[in-house]
Amino acid sequence: MKNQNISLNEVKNSAFLANASYGNVGGDKKDDLPNLGETITNDTTNSSFQVVEQTNEDGGGFSGTVFKNTETNKYVIAFRGTSISIPRDFIDNAIMGK
Repeated sequence: MKNQNISLNEVKNSAFLANASYGNVGGDKKDDLPNLGETITNDTTNSSFQVVEQTNEDGGGFSGTVFKNTETNKYVIAFRGTSISIPRDFIDNAIMGK
């Protein structure tokens, strides 16, 4: 594996997009994911990302969002983790952990 240098801004953007995948954009906690086609901006890095694709399966707890950096045209896929509000998510995690 090649050693890659990761900038602090890349780390900040990764954290921002991980947070956005839960519907928390710009520090405003909400339950809604950013809309498809919407552009969100990380104010700490002045980086903007467009929501390219989303999958949100409420019943199973899976959620993934594809973001595109509007400056570099690089894509980032963000997956949400276990959802406390969906009991089935814990059951699925336990089954996979066997």
